[in-house]
Amino acid sequence: MTARDLILRAYRFVHITGSGESITNTEASDALEVLNEIIELTAIDKLLAFFKTEIVFPFVPNKYIYTIGPSSTTPDVVVSFRPVEILSGFTRRQDVDLPLFIGSKEDYDRIQVKNIVTAGWGQVVYYSAGYPQGTLYFYQVPGDNLTEVHLTVESQLAPFATLDTLVVLPPGYVQWLRYTLGMHMAPEFGMEFTPGMQNLQHLAEEALKNNNVHPMPVMENDVRAMASRGPGGYNVYSDTTRGTR
Repeated sequence: MTARDLILRAYRFVHITGSGESITNTEASDALEVLNEIIELTAIDKLLAFFKTEIVFPFVPNKYIYTIGPSSTTPDVVVSFRPVEILSGFTRRQDVDLPLFIGSKEDYDRIQVKNIVTAGWGQVVYYSAGYPQGTLYFYQVPGDNLTEVHLTVESQLAPFATLDTLVVLPPGYVQWLRYTLGMHMAPEFGMEFTPGMQNLQHLAEEALKNNNVHPMPVMENDVRAMASRGPGGYNVYSDTTRGTR
């Protein structure tokens, strides 16, 4: 879909244009400015500005640092939207899933030996949300290619670069942007945004907010508990094994 496609659908929704009618380049350009203003204003409401998506990629043997971002930045992991934050994750190895604990910079700094190679699952990931690409730091490091990473991340809705740039929007955003743009543009053309239209816009917005609600965050103490849990558990911070009593 392009911004031009979305704008034309918004105009038809509020009856600025009829079926089969087109819009002028000036009308499209004016609407593009309003469309990007709507996206910019969503930053005030975090449940609209950000969305959740899953990223899946395989571990490369003996590699524990990965850059991630759009293909234009030539990262290790290519994604359409630059992640803002990691919300949750797990690693899958031979059809067995184990949770990844999402650590802070301070958590990761406490790990004394960061490049330990194992024939197993990763335990901890720390994400540095740089721009235009972020960086993922993992512990432990699989020594083979049998482990797959699954990350649920938060990404930010980006403005449309041009009227005709092809974009892929997350589920629900096309409908919400179409209704919301129609709501903003209808008065400029003397058209009424009816209660029925308002109800559709409200339902689309509520669906997005419900979908974007954050899960409970993993607390720092959970990471520490994982690092040395159980008798004989390995402590990732001190590179020691706790003995049994």
